[in-house]
Amino acid sequence: MKRSIISGLLLASLCEAQLSAQVIRDNRIRDLGVTPSIGRGYSVSANTFQSNCYSAVETTTPSYDFKYKYIEVEQDWERSFNRKFGVNAQYEYLFLKSNVDFSTVASGSNEYHRHFIFLRFGIDSYYHAMDEASSTLSDPALSLLRKGDATGFFNACGPYYVKGVGRHSNYMALLNYVTTSAERDFSYELKLKASINAFFSRGRVDVESSAEIHAESSEKRLQISVWAYGMGKDKLANLIATDIETFKETAEAALQTMQNPDVGIVTSMEVVPWTENIQFQDNLTLSNSDDQLSFSKRDKLEKNAEFVSEIRRIDRNQLYLAHKANNCRRILVDEYPTTGDEAYDPDLTLFSDLRYPNVTDREKSLSQLLDVLNVEAIDSFYNANTQFLYGEDNDPDAGEDGAFACIEKLEEEGLDNTFHYQIPACANLDLRNFTVTYVPFVDYYCMPEFSRVAEAEEFPQPQ
Repeated sequence: MKRSIISGLLLASLCEAQLSAQVIRDNRIRDLGVTPSIGRGYSVSANTFQSNCYSAVETTTPSYDFKYKYIEVEQDWERSFNRKFGVNAQYEYLFLKSNVDFSTVASGSNEYHRHFIFLRFGIDSYYHAMDEASSTLSDPALSLLRKGDATGFFNACGPYYVKGVGRHSNYMALLNYVTTSAERDFSYELKLKASINAFFSRGRVDVESSAEIHAESSEKRLQISVWAYGMGKDKLANLIATDIETFKETAEAALQTMQNPDVGIVTSMEVVPWTENIQFQDNLTLSNSDDQLSFSKRDKLEKNAEFVSEIRRIDRNQLYLAHKANNCRRILVDEYPTTGDEAYDPDLTLFSDLRYPNVTDREKSLSQLLDVLNVEAIDSFYNANTQFLYGEDNDPDAGEDGAFACIEKLEEEGLDNTFHYQIPACANLDLRNFTVTYVPFVDYYCMPEFSRVAEAEEFPQPQ
């Protein structure tokens, strides 16, 4: 008896853990094309962001970490940077790889050697999260809950919402000067470091020292390369450095933009299921209005919401592929006709690979694109979506088959009353078998961008 009680408590704790808040730190949040803002809906299973269903969002005051690095770059710099991991290390390595060049420069009878100094400072913000007690759901979202339309709410607002985000901003600079010997000029570097450190310590460099550094920097042909990411727009005009003085001004401008809690690349995200939100619980009308949102009902709502979101993701992606392929073919047929007085040669009319637009050996001809994006192939994309929604016989009234039948029965039973896998139509809907067809041509060449007309000699005809 004691063992069964302990097992039951363990099972309950594991189920509860699935419903609790989650912190995401991996590459799901590193796509710069999406906006994981606080309050926005999110689906863990589908990895999609949905609407922000809050009319007002109040947030907590974030905390910040500041890191500053100033190092001399030697010939073997790659050995140490190759051993580092994380987003910062990737940016640092790419920056140095793009700008460090130790080759000598000949000028007249002199040979000049390059020397590099790497400077980086960054800010990490965290604890920037929603204050649910002061934030309010929008009227349309509340209306869906009060009508008991949990499916509509989860479709619009997601099964989870973003409670908090952590962000990172980074400023990197490479100072490059030359000497007539292979040895570094440590005296000059100490003056540079003192001048830069005076900015970070809010100290001052006297006018005479500043003039001396300026003159010596000019003599040593000081060059400054700057990369910055996660900056705020208001100070971007001040991020161009031409000498040591303007460099300090750019660093100060960058530091100011980094202190905005809504600025920076998102590095972590806390998501919370709606079933744990007090406004959601207080306004949701259950299938049995006398019941409370018990653990069992909360568990059913959570799992069913993710299942519905996965269905919506497959439906959207299938239709996106079909529409994109169809529009791509329409552009090719309408704008690049292969017959008539202004016909294009289908074998010599070339289009760019959108990922590598300047690589000519990745170009595809008009005939190749039309062969892949033929009418039958596009019809198959639409048919795959119809089969997913209505079942093998493509009939919405044929019975318990397809995604529509599954969702309709699930809504009829109540998302808080029945697990989706207890419904035959849903049990027969194995979502793992409904992956979206991967068509490289559609991803790489649509919408088509004309590259050039090839010479006939590039494609010799067989004898």
